Amino acid sequence: MMTSSGVPVANAAAAYSTFDSLRLNRAAHSIVGRLISFWDSRNINKNGDFI
Repeated sequence: MMTSSGVPVANAAAAYSTFDSLRLNRAAHSIVGRLISFWDSRNINKNGDFI
């Protein structure tokens, strides 16, 4: 699908993926896990509530 400006639009279903569908090596899994852990820790306020 193209926009009126002629730029292709990505299908939402194609952009969505899960961890099961990713084919990563062991080091990449470790990095992804650490990034998610860091992101989760940044979204917790001082009272322990999820932001």
